[in-house]
Amino acid sequence: MAANSRNISVLPENGGRNASDIQASNRQLILRLIRQNAVISRTELTERSGLKPATITLIANEYLKKQVIEDCGLISGNNGRRVKGVRMTENVYCTISIRITHSYYAIGLYALDTGCITVEKTSFSLQSDFRRILDDIADSLQQHILMAKQMRILGVSVGVSGPFDLCNDRFYYTGDPSQSKIDLNDFFSHLVPYPVYLGKSSDHAAYWLYGGELTRDMQQQTMLVAPLSGTLDVSIMSNGRLFHNTYSGPSFVDYLYVRDLHGKPFLASSLLSMDGIIGHAQELFETYPDSSLCTLSQIRHRDLIRAYTEFDPLARHLYEEVANALAQALLVLITILAPQYILIGDELPPTEEFIDLVKQKILLYAEPAVLDNVCITLMGIERTTRTDISLRGGCAYVIDHELYRVEA
Repeated sequence: MAANSRNISVLPENGGRNASDIQASNRQLILRLIRQNAVISRTELTERSGLKPATITLIANEYLKKQVIEDCGLISGNNGRRVKGVRMTENVYCTISIRITHSYYAIGLYALDTGCITVEKTSFSLQSDFRRILDDIADSLQQHILMAKQMRILGVSVGVSGPFDLCNDRFYYTGDPSQSKIDLNDFFSHLVPYPVYLGKSSDHAAYWLYGGELTRDMQQQTMLVAPLSGTLDVSIMSNGRLFHNTYSGPSFVDYLYVRDLHGKPFLASSLLSMDGIIGHAQELFETYPDSSLCTLSQIRHRDLIRAYTEFDPLARHLYEEVANALAQALLVLITILAPQYILIGDELPPTEEFIDLVKQKILLYAEPAVLDNVCITLMGIERTTRTDISLRGGCAYVIDHELYRVEA
């Protein structure tokens, strides 16, 4: 089966040309609402979907038979009365999610509620043969297929960030100029007999965020999701649609120049990446010899964030430079796209103080009015490998595009 690279549509399309399209759209919508709400009544499904009660009953009964959903007894309704609820089943269906960055890959099994069943993270060096790394990922993928046991695997999502190029909706590894480029779509399509969805890690993260409480008030606005992990990625959502693989690649800062605190231009990706931040921290050791970071044999990004929150002078200076570079990158996006919301986070200091610092830096390069119509805020999610929103978002995307198709 060829790897899928379809555009992600967060909300079902309403422009179906025939009855079959409309029925499929209705089923996708109902299953998405059940997934996003964990437990929900049929009455609330009617209210939130706009579909008739008879249609809800028909769809619910169909998926009860297929063991996609199950009755969960009485729950509290909107008016305080006890009503019957439904939820996704456990241990019947699952998905596999993979995330590949510049320094590690993670792969896990996920349930229909996007909860993690099992996950493992493996670090690697891009100085190694990337084909060997892909072989390791393939072995891990087969192990997770075995771990699924009797559960039915709906599909596999692969989210990428780092040294990958995007051309005609296909991802290529181009990190080693001595080797021919590696087509990731082609590689994964031959590994498994399931649908495979490849996309940017930030797109998968945005897809998961869309259904949460954090973005409930943003769903009819233009929202940018800008996580900084291996590098700074960006995803664009507007009026319920996620623009898939925007900027023709996993990282839009690869060719963007910004100015440092002294006005000297430099490539944004040299600082707006985890390797860049850690490398610059090490460069500052001589300037800040009393920093607690100088005593560590190996620096991790969590060490830097902890030091920042503890007012370590090296970390404070470091993240002022990061905020300065990030501000200029965000200003480009604000100028071009005029978003109402920008969500930043992942491996950045999770504090309002850091957000305020980014805003202050933006005002060094633009008039105050530039911030009048945009809200810059934190994702507000503490990330671990088990709760990685890119992995969970890839899971959600597979569920929303494959679950409604299952046969009994």
